[in-house]
Amino acid sequence: MLITPQPELSGVIETELDTLSPQNVTVLGGTTSVSQAVEDKLNANYPRWRAE
Repeated sequence: MLITPQPELSGVIETELDTLSPQNVTVLGGTTSVSQAVEDKLNANYPRWRAE
């Protein structure tokens, strides 16, 4: 589990995602938990993610 601030995908988390090379990324809580900007970045970098 990686936790990022709501308004942005932190550099530390982004680096960890690059290191882990996950097959899937799941965001819990939707835009209440992370901003649309974070979701947009995930769409660009990890096309197989989903929000729950």
